[in-house]
Amino acid sequence: MRKFLLVLLIVCVVAWESVGSTRTLRRIYTRRRPTIAPLASCPEPFTAPGTIKYNCNPPYVHGEACWWRCPPRYRYQSGSPVRQCKDGQWTGTIMFCVPDLFQALFGN
Repeated sequence: MRKFLLVLLIVCVVAWESVGSTRTLRRIYTRRRPTIAPLASCPEPFTAPGTIKYNCNPPYVHGEACWWRCPPRYRYQSGSPVRQCKDGQWTGTIMFCVPDLFQALFGN
């Protein structure tokens, strides 16, 4: 009789735990998942006259990076040579190049 009661007690405990864990799992999986908003894309980045944009193609999605350089006979003046699309806006500042007058006057 003791053996029977012990087995019955074990079966009841196991059944109770499995029902409890099922409820817990059901609660976890039926919770509303937070909706994730799509990351904003950026508009076409401005390219100043006398600069060359490269390695950058639309669509300009979050995390996309664009590079600028100066063409031959121009030199760097100011701005960011690398800008990244972040939250719908470009990081950094517009890069500017100016004609290299020394090179234009005296050659290489």
